[in-house]
Amino acid sequence: MLQRSLLSNRADRVSGLGRATLGGLALLATLGDPPMPAASAQLVGTILAGYTLFALAFAAWMWWRPLAAPAVGAWPHAIDLGVIAALIYLTTGAASPFFSFYIFAILAATLKWNWRGALWTTGAVALMFVPSAFLGNAPGFSAGGNDLLRFTMRIIQVLVAGGLLVVLGSQREAAWNELIRLSQPIGRGSGSIPTCVEQCLAHVRSFFDVPRALMFWEYHDEPGWRGVVATAAGTAPLALADRATPPMTGLLPGDVVTLSRGRATLIGGDGRARRTDVGLASLTGEDFAEAVATSIDTEAITAILIIPKHPREADAPLLRALSVQIAAALDNEVAAAAWQSAVASEERLAMARNLHDGVLQFLTGLALQLQLIRRNAGDVPAQATRIAALEEALRAERAELRAFVDGATHPAPGDLAIAGLCRLLANQWDIRISCEGCAEPPARLALEVRQILREAVANAVRHGGARQVRIAATMDEGGFQLTIDDDGHGLAEHGHFADAADGEVGPRSIAARIRRLGGGFAIDSTPRGVRLDIRLPAPARLTA
Repeated sequence: MLQRSLLSNRADRVSGLGRATLGGLALLATLGDPPMPAASAQLVGTILAGYTLFALAFAAWMWWRPLAAPAVGAWPHAIDLGVIAALIYLTTGAASPFFSFYIFAILAATLKWNWRGALWTTGAVALMFVPSAFLGNAPGFSAGGNDLLRFTMRIIQVLVAGGLLVVLGSQREAAWNELIRLSQPIGRGSGSIPTCVEQCLAHVRSFFDVPRALMFWEYHDEPGWRGVVATAAGTAPLALADRATPPMTGLLPGDVVTLSRGRATLIGGDGRARRTDVGLASLTGEDFAEAVATSIDTEAITAILIIPKHPREADAPLLRALSVQIAAALDNEVAAAAWQSAVASEERLAMARNLHDGVLQFLTGLALQLQLIRRNAGDVPAQATRIAALEEALRAERAELRAFVDGATHPAPGDLAIAGLCRLLANQWDIRISCEGCAEPPARLALEVRQILREAVANAVRHGGARQVRIAATMDEGGFQLTIDDDGHGLAEHGHFADAADGEVGPRSIAARIRRLGGGFAIDSTPRGVRLDIRLPAPARLTA
């Protein structure tokens, strides 16, 4: 709304000056050479004088009021058309010297309302000018004169000028809308590069009004191309035949490639077009009959944008501007990821201090109390054995908590074996835990996986009455998969829940942790137990 007000008020300022200039000069001209017929000269002069005063006052008012003020309506243009119709009615109709005022009215309407203003004003002028040959002081079409020719030529002049201004206004409006869209930021600073790529592709599809768009990108610190295609149904990853090979080579940032009828043209940053043998065959092996493409380079990513569409002359500058917009969006996401990492590190450090000064000291005191109880237990083997197991679990808990505190203050990968954790949890809860082919998680996922395991085992024992838990873990290119299966009595609601990361079903703390990591998990609950299938993304790009 503010942008429309600015454009409208700026147009009224310019047209206000033009109106005042046109009215003042026309008034001076009529003083030197009164219009015909003579009987109407005085009235014409009076109308011109009033119109000039109105134009001067309106121009002064428009330049005085702020540009951001509400837009002025159509009433100044209605006054223009009324005054012009009266002047032509009082003078010689089709031959009136005031015909040029109509052209000014069409120009002023185009400035304010673009093609819509040009269209309706041209139609209004044509409808008002046609009767001018027959009404008022118009002499009509005299025999042997050029009145009919003059009338016809002026109608043609109005229609041609109006048509050209309609086209000009349409292009002006389209260019302004494109400029606005290119100036708006893409993305929300979530710190996720894949999410930003999806948003960029949605923006590209909307900008060019195309059914699909593709983007390939590679991290500078992690070789290997990735690909995504965006359609009306959403985005989907592309199965790349060769991740080491870029979709195009030899392109500089901002270069644009167009492909039409089997002919590829490279348009460099200097705007010069030249033939090239660069093809637009994607890494999926798809060949494009017609397409445009551009390269994008940021501090962290190199990307190739491919848009299957018929190339136009205006595509090169638009794509070049679009590549700058997308590069800024990707850079913003990288910066957001770095900021989130810094904030998380600071929060982790504060939490480590609190744990050291609070919980760790409490566990130390609890261990001393258990030692005292064991000494007083005497010769009762069962109690002594159980107290010894609790002491062992408590020592392990203290060691892990201290390792967490040390890791928070001095980050470094530690010994976080799943098998060892399973033994500790089995002793802690006095249950059987089997670990089948448990792959170790990467260092950045290790702490999260351990906490998920702790919570899952605790829930299985406390809420499900489980006596046995089976754990399996695998690691591949897609990420880390963890399966936890117990023999308890299941959840309150049985069934298969394919997307439990929303926290509606199952343990909410596990759901929140998995959701924060960008993963997902499914739950199968029966009267014979609960099975959790957890998927965590590749750790190298958890936040990028």
